[in-house]
Amino acid sequence: MSSPAFDPLRRCDELRQTTVEHAILEAMRLVESLGADPRLTDAVVLLGRARDAIADFVDKVERPRALDVDAKLSRLNKRLNQFRRMVLKLSDDLAADELGL
Repeated sequence: MSSPAFDPLRRCDELRQTTVEHAILEAMRLVESLGADPRLTDAVVLLGRARDAIADFVDKVERPRALDVDAKLSRLNKRLNQFRRMVLKLSDDLAADELGL
């Protein structure tokens, strides 16, 4: 839940950002200057998540923690894969029944 005085434009206003937010943005620029590579993109995304977490702290905004969300996504992916295997097995069983095997 955000505080009553929450101003979403603060995050876009460099004059109102904290020193830490500036440092993370500079780190993102430095990583991007290294070139194009999926690993560098991953690093920039992670730095962006760190910047957002700092901004949430400064703005007193409560959000689901990224690590909690990642764990939930991992569990959902695992269940989805189990479901896919079940569907494939049922499909194979139906095909076998149709062939009289």
